[in-house]
Amino acid sequence: MQCRRAQELLETTDIPMVDVAEQCGYEHLEHFSKVFKKVVGHPPGEHRRNWRRMMSRAGASHGCPDRRSGRDAAFRMLSS
Repeated sequence: MQCRRAQELLETTDIPMVDVAEQCGYEHLEHFSKVFKKVVGHPPGEHRRNWRRMMSRAGASHGCPDRRSGRDAAFRMLSS
């Protein structure tokens, strides 16, 4: 599974979950979700929600002007 690609799409786009699955080589959303959860530890929808929540907190607390800066701040928050 192309988990890194799926994670990137979930974190950086608003494309529907079914399109993320297709871009990662899955015909069926249910199978994609099951494999994603097994590999990553949580379903793709939860991953997207958690990431957005973390990004909004990181951006707000660090004054981050763009997504990349916010991403770096989010990683710092996770590692602290």
